[in-house]
Amino acid sequence: MLVNASEVLNAAKRDGYAVCAPNIINVETGRCIVNAAEEIGAPVILDIHFHGPYGSFAGKRWLNDYVQQLSILADRSRTPVVIQQDHGPCFESWICCIAAGCTSIMADCSELPYEENVQKVSDLVRIAHACGVSVEAELGHVGQGNNYAVDGVTNLTDIDLTAEYVKRTGCDSLAVAIGTAHGMYKGTPHIDFDRLEAVKKIVDLPLVLHGGSSTGDDNLYRLSHSGINKINIATDLPAAGIAHLQEAEKSGKLPPFFNAKVNAFNEGFTAKCRHYMELFGSANRY
Repeated sequence: MLVNASEVLNAAKRDGYAVCAPNIINVETGRCIVNAAEEIGAPVILDIHFHGPYGSFAGKRWLNDYVQQLSILADRSRTPVVIQQDHGPCFESWICCIAAGCTSIMADCSELPYEENVQKVSDLVRIAHACGVSVEAELGHVGQGNNYAVDGVTNLTDIDLTAEYVKRTGCDSLAVAIGTAHGMYKGTPHIDFDRLEAVKKIVDLPLVLHGGSSTGDDNLYRLSHSGINKINIATDLPAAGIAHLQEAEKSGKLPPFFNAKVNAFNEGFTAKCRHYMELFGSANRY
């Protein structure tokens, strides 16, 4: 069933687990993830990227077709599926995604000055809520793993601003910067669990973690049972797909056909995502 993010994240918050939000590459990987979620009874949030071209008819037509195909997969699933624009950078992209049928928007205004962040997100919330679409916002900024020595300790979520930010924006979920980073880490991730606990006490809405890849199973398990209700996974999934394909090729048992290679990649991609669904405690919820 196709739902917005609030429907699955509020349940996750109530019952103490996290929903996996994989970045899918195309409709085929979306199909693999939805099938896996249905098999183990887990909700799932399909993160898609659409950053433009905003004024291009061809770009918007591609987006409409993409979301429509994912919506069909979601409607046929017995478990809840969310289609979310991930890291939407601007108002034009948000509106395109709402019009195309996305059920949730992640408004990434995290690099903007605080007041501008608040204004843009609150404007989006009024429009999105009128369309039944949920909004995820970000306070602080999750940087890049290849610059972790800097990004892992700067621009963390300001605890003192959290309550005001949530109230003024009206966002449905909040992405927090607590020491994770996007991509592969150059160094060892250090998670600020004290900051997470402080934020959790201040605001009463689902919390989101970006930069889940290579953060480590121990950290992710603890996070998903300590107040984080949505965890984004990107880099680890294609890496697992490529590794599975390479192993299949080395075995000498992989047929020399393109489809066989695609299937091998998809198997590794899906298995890694299924692992995270189970690790986060979202299996057997539906």
